[in-house]
Amino acid sequence: MLNWKLILSGLGIIIPLKETLKNFPRTFLPRYIPGSIWGYLSRGEWLLTNFNVSHKMNIYSSLLEVIIPLSASLFLLSGSFLKFNFLLYLVLAVIILFGFWLVFEFSRKRIFPRLGFSDEKNYFSFRRWLLGNFIFSVNWILMGLMTLFLVTIFNNPNNQLSIWSVQNVWNATLAYCTAWLGGFLVLFVPAGMGVREILFRLVLEQLMGISSDIALLVAVAARFISLLSEGVWLIVGILIKD
Repeated sequence: MLNWKLILSGLGIIIPLKETLKNFPRTFLPRYIPGSIWGYLSRGEWLLTNFNVSHKMNIYSSLLEVIIPLSASLFLLSGSFLKFNFLLYLVLAVIILFGFWLVFEFSRKRIFPRLGFSDEKNYFSFRRWLLGNFIFSVNWILMGLMTLFLVTIFNNPNNQLSIWSVQNVWNATLAYCTAWLGGFLVLFVPAGMGVREILFRLVLEQLMGISSDIALLVAVAARFISLLSEGVWLIVGILIKD
């Protein structure tokens, strides 16, 4: 939600916080329809009706909303090369951060105008691009901390992993990013359900050294927490009065 407001404000579209809290959570529900695009489409109707934001501008902001977390997740995953070669990691990190940005800038200048997008209104600064990547990177790390906390809850007491270990937090973050990325790329599965959990279990086994059963419990619990948080935000939106 925070990144979405950042993207819109970067495009010169200001949505009041009250309206965001009331209506944005409702776009969570269509994500569970096969196709993965229905949440963006329903949001577009709301933005057009209430704030006169065109469908083209909604598509543009939605592309940024997809590309930024994708860039941030790949940026963090490239950190797995740190153990092999620091220079290789730096090269990959620069390619990911600048590469995505350059491709998007090329599309903005060469492709989007041919599709009817106004170049003057759709510029998204590199500073905001980096800020968006930073926000999502922090989000992934927090999800990694949640994952590690779940591992400590379900894991065998004789094989506990320290939540204060930077390596454990990093491994848990990489596992979460990998699972999210896999679920995200399988477009025909609603919200990556099932695919994300399978990948999560496999990567947790490899990186955290826990059993398959414990890894599956963690993956399912993480999904439940995600659904619960979306439900809480949905209730908050329903309770907000006009």
